Amino acid sequence: TVFFDEIAEMPLAAQAKILRLIQNRRLRRLGDSRETQANARIITATNRNLEQFVEKGLFREDLYYRINVLPLHIPPLRERPEDICALADHFLFQLSARLGKELTGFDPAARDKLMRHGWPGNVRELKNVVERAAILCDQPVIGERHVLLVHELGRDPLAGGSAASGDGVRLSLRAAMERYERDLLENALKGRKSLRQVARELGLSHTALLAKVKKHRLA
Repeated sequence: TVFFDEIAEMPLAAQAKILRLIQNRRLRRLGDSRETQANARIITATNRNLEQFVEKGLFREDLYYRINVLPLHIPPLRERPEDICALADHFLFQLSARLGKELTGFDPAARDKLMRHGWPGNVRELKNVVERAAILCDQPVIGERHVLLVHELGRDPLAGGSAASGDGVRLSLRAAMERYERDLLENALKGRKSLRQVARELGLSHTALLAKVKKHRLA
């Protein structure tokens, strides 16, 4: 099975290659002079309207009809609120192990805040909010003040006011995100894991992690 995520963003030249692969079931590997037989199930995903992309000439019509065999529509998170808390608990369980924290769940006010949000960024946004809360929270149960939504990033979630440094000076969004990144690294580095393992957990290369550790003087 080959999964193409966000296929609408694929350049037209690459679309032509994928079309030939689907039609002929043959491919030539990079650096190889011969074609080989390919036998794969193709699954694609996009959050765009491919029919509109075809009309605008941004997506090949022939490829669209090739991949549009069994379309599945996944509603946005705001249309399936019953999934919000279940997904939040799932992400929190993963983060609890990764951050080395004993995080057991969300209190009722925190769950209510998650349910009331519109989630324009869908599941990715929810995952980021849960990760942010897990880093900020210093107790087993995450409270409402730890659930920091995107429009609240300019405020200090634990103080209820503007994001500020230790001397009370307001922080810019960039400075607040730098502090968030430093807190994330500090928590990930606890327990003295190998840097390569930490890099894998954070989705960074080993070199990128070393650069960030040096930038925040965490070595």
